[in-house]
Amino acid sequence: MATSMVMPAMADPGGAVPASTGTDVWAGIIIEDLDAKVKVEVPTLFAFVVKGTTTVTDNSPVTSANGDIYLPNVKVDVTTPSVGGQGAVYNLQTEGNLTVEGKLPFTNYSTFKNASGQREGLAVKINGNIKNEGDDASRKYWTHTTSSNTGLNDFKKYNISVDENKFDTVANGGLQMAGTGISLAAPNTDPLGDLSYSNVDSDDYAIVGETHHAKFDVLVGGKKGQYTQVEESAKIGNIVWTISAEMQNDVDTAPNEDYLQP
Repeated sequence: MATSMVMPAMADPGGAVPASTGTDVWAGIIIEDLDAKVKVEVPTLFAFVVKGTTTVTDNSPVTSANGDIYLPNVKVDVTTPSVGGQGAVYNLQTEGNLTVEGKLPFTNYSTFKNASGQREGLAVKINGNIKNEGDDASRKYWTHTTSSNTGLNDFKKYNISVDENKFDTVANGGLQMAGTGISLAAPNTDPLGDLSYSNVDSDDYAIVGETHHAKFDVLVGGKKGQYTQVEESAKIGNIVWTISAEMQNDVDTAPNEDYLQP
């Protein structure tokens, strides 16, 4: 009987999971393999910067396709803040865990014990949720919204997508991807195919995980001429990820210790 398990990838919805150590999530159900292990590294933050203009009469839309948006992970290092859109001294820096331009890495280390008693890679699915945390002022008046609300009259409204999955579905106090989200393939725990080398560590996680580089994109509302101050044109936020996995092993529906047997 197949069973499904779903669990959040963050213990604290207000924080972010460091990709350097990954996220250890233990199954919350009783299955035949009592030590099924789920571990996925997720991006810590998302970030983007609108490449605005000092021409306030520029009414053209802001699009990543036209090079108007710097995609993850971009940091604006402001040496001198601008006054009225003038006199700023700044530079743009890339940082974080971006490994392929315009994409975010997700690495799956999950395994389970198969019918032969060997550790086998476990495929998982992930879905994200973005909330507008804090008040308008603390967010610099940026608002994450549905993709349909990012037109020319929607200054500082934006919509994130990962692998073209837009965060358009209202759920859990925020917006999450439509459908089931992103599928992450199982890691290969027997890379030589003859059991002579095991890609599994002493904690039963894959040593070398299966990495998927997901396309990151953002829709930004408003007119280009409205983004005149670079320090007001940067947005950094976090995504709360949920991981789900489906096991094919039998489920123990009742305790089966010897002393409980007739």
